[in-house]
Amino acid sequence: MMRASRQRGVALFTAIFLIAVIAIVAVAVAQVLTTQHLSSARALQTEQAYYAAQGRLDLAVAEVLDDGIDCTDLPRTEDHLGIEEVTTDCTCDTVDDGDGDEAIYTLTAGAETGSRSSGSLVRRTVRAQVNAEGSCPGEGNGDE
Repeated sequence: MMRASRQRGVALFTAIFLIAVIAIVAVAVAQVLTTQHLSSARALQTEQAYYAAQGRLDLAVAEVLDDGIDCTDLPRTEDHLGIEEVTTDCTCDTVDDGDGDEAIYTLTAGAETGSRSSGSLVRRTVRAQVNAEGSCPGEGNGDE
């Protein structure tokens, strides 16, 4: 009779040990899945910020070259496609290349989403330099 009592104690100990091991494995898997989910969400935010900045840069180039808009007339900050902040910066320098004046536009667009306090801030910046014939708008003959 003593032998049967000991076996039941071992079976109980084995069952508790297996449940504990399964619980530890479940917690580890949950942590890996949570980390993977956060990493995927961050990658998506990064892609969205990049494409928002690239889209704003493309629009700024078109506005400056095709529409002849002065750099100072471009919108500086706006909300764009769910991205909290999309910024545009533009400078124009007129140079004489020997064949006449040439305007050199330097356009920068940036997009920012998330928050610094939560550690989810994502910022992407793209830049382009575009040359056009003539002087910069608003410069007149380029002699400043």
